[in-house]
Amino acid sequence: MNSLFVGFRNIWEKNMPEAHAALTGGFPSFVFSKNPRELNSGIPVFCYHVVNEQLFTEDLEFLIRNDYITIDADTMLRHLQGKEKAPERSIVITFDDGAQNLYHVAYPLLKKFNKKAVVFIAPRFHDPVGDFDYHTLTPLSWEQIGEMYESGVFDFQSHTMEHRYIPRWPEFVELAGADPKVISALIGQPLSMEEDFRLSREIIEQKLKKKVFHLAFPKFFGNDEAIKIGRQTGYEGFWWGVLPKRPCNEWGQSPTHIVRLEAQFIRRLPGAGRVSLASILTKRYAGSVVRYRNKLLKKGRD
Repeated sequence: MNSLFVGFRNIWEKNMPEAHAALTGGFPSFVFSKNPRELNSGIPVFCYHVVNEQLFTEDLEFLIRNDYITIDADTMLRHLQGKEKAPERSIVITFDDGAQNLYHVAYPLLKKFNKKAVVFIAPRFHDPVGDFDYHTLTPLSWEQIGEMYESGVFDFQSHTMEHRYIPRWPEFVELAGADPKVISALIGQPLSMEEDFRLSREIIEQKLKKKVFHLAFPKFFGNDEAIKIGRQTGYEGFWWGVLPKRPCNEWGQSPTHIVRLEAQFIRRLPGAGRVSLASILTKRYAGSVVRYRNKLLKKGRD
């Protein structure tokens, strides 16, 4: 498939669901409001992949200043199931893909600010292979994952076994913050969706001696079949991106459609020190356009 078409399709699939959700009640009111009301029983979830040290520090300082509490995935699950209410001003910080950046940047900062996060990992990519040394562009090692989990700072849940895109299974999705050469050396032959989901859950449980009940869909999108298979293989919470008519995660709602916002929106939460929506949108969408334009220019020179 033409690489420019793929690049344009990726931009479309990344940005258009946000635009659609914004027009169909899929964003919490605090994103757009100048004077937002408190969250009440709603729990926003924010998704990072890799972080910039300064910007992540500013995000955490904002949370501290405004008394936000970070909770884990199982606490969110109990809240949604109507079993146990999460504390007021609760949010969830999530990371997808398990890049080394988490260990070297996010981990010490979360410890410093006494906050916690949930990491969704694809177990296939956390075993060493060949002559690759662990460096800043490899996924986390299991040794690092174990340390991070035992610290209580990070919980680890499933991101499928091999990070494949649910709507076009078994299309592979690149991992953020990882060298493609490392990933290509690790990826195996495609599994069935059932086998992939099952193996991912079993491996994380075996490695960390814990139960895994949560599955985050790569690129934020699943479907009814994935939820059905996920339930059959032991999952209870299914984590997406933004979705129409589901602006937040409320007490008593189904955990099959846990919605997540991109991390740039974290400083739109109610409180002191909020950043403007215009500045967030400019950085998000202008960046995608620039990257695609650069690909076009490079193609023209080749």
